[in-house]
Amino acid sequence: MADPDKRVMVNGIEVCPRDVLLATIASLPPESGTQPDFRGHMVIKVQGVENGMPVSYTITEYATNELTAKMQNKGIFSSYRTGLYGAVAALMLARNEAIAKGALYPHDCISSKDYIKNVIAMGIDVTYEKTELLEL
Repeated sequence: MADPDKRVMVNGIEVCPRDVLLATIASLPPESGTQPDFRGHMVIKVQGVENGMPVSYTITEYATNELTAKMQNKGIFSSYRTGLYGAVAALMLARNEAIAKGALYPHDCISSKDYIKNVIAMGIDVTYEKTELLEL
């Protein structure tokens, strides 16, 4: 086992890691006693050409507070995102909302705009930002 009092050099200064840890812990603020407002999110960035100009779209999605609470209460918070997006696509296919048929990539058989509308209906907040890129 390593010696907890062994001194090491950090940026030219000799320190004892244990002393640094204890000093850091001593200066932590008190616990608030409240749960953090945690909502899972995902960011998708797409770059391409639109009307002859290079553009970038950044799409951000957050589970609504209601959906987050529902999933946390069921004990499946980390797994909801695994199945939610596939479930949206499956529902669209079951409703015959495919724009093409066959063995295709999802973006080739489901309208992106309709897909995002369905994701929003499932309890996901979606925002997007469009950026026109400069050509240098």
